[in-house]
Amino acid sequence: MLRVVPIFPLLYFLASTATVVHAEQTVSIATGEWATFSGEALPEKGLAMQVIKEAYALQNIKVEFEFLPWARAFQSAVRGSVHASATWSYNSERAEKVHYTDAVITNTDHYFYLKETPLYWNTVEDLKNKTVGACIGYFYGDAFHLLETGKFFHVSRVPDDQQNFPRLVNKRVEIIIANIHVGQYIINTFLPRADRAKVTHHPKPWYSTTAHMVFSKRRDESPMLVKIFNKGIKQLQKTVATNSSWILIWMG
Repeated sequence: MLRVVPIFPLLYFLASTATVVHAEQTVSIATGEWATFSGEALPEKGLAMQVIKEAYALQNIKVEFEFLPWARAFQSAVRGSVHASATWSYNSERAEKVHYTDAVITNTDHYFYLKETPLYWNTVEDLKNKTVGACIGYFYGDAFHLLETGKFFHVSRVPDDQQNFPRLVNKRVEIIIANIHVGQYIINTFLPRADRAKVTHHPKPWYSTTAHMVFSKRRDESPMLVKIFNKGIKQLQKTVATNSSWILIWMG
């Protein structure tokens, strides 16, 4: 799995090292808005999508992305109306419906809060009865799931992260959970300038995991496409890791 900093210079590097091919096969992938990792208006559709594209390009396969609400993107893969969806963390419930690839990126989630109402937490007890902003279809780890279903804290979900930060600023939720890079990007890009300095994040991560592509179990070609991607991502890791000008951590 990988951690990548900086993001957009890496996109340029990946694009410059890709082999130009004319693929006989195109893999259709449903995804959603998750800047900086995926986004219809982002350069190369975002870091994660660029990684997927280049991994397959190394195997002479093209990709096409369809941007949907996250829950619909996953269900499109489950039904087999597209080949795959990206990116998703692993959980056993999903694994009953889809095939997982090797990791595309590493995802680390933190809690964001308003500076005027600091968040102090060392143990889960410090989060009791908080109103937490989260996203529909996102998985934040087994512990979060148990706390949510057990009503240890109150979780309010919206379709994507970009909708959560204004809710935090307007005090409709007390804290929100989001990927650290995604959160900072949304704050600096979409919040009004006067609101940006109001929001910060707790340095202690809540949940860290890898994010993957998932392929429909209803399509016969899925195991083959998973195998081809896994081969491509290993080759891509070796290609990028040889360039010492990038701050990269490859964790095998």
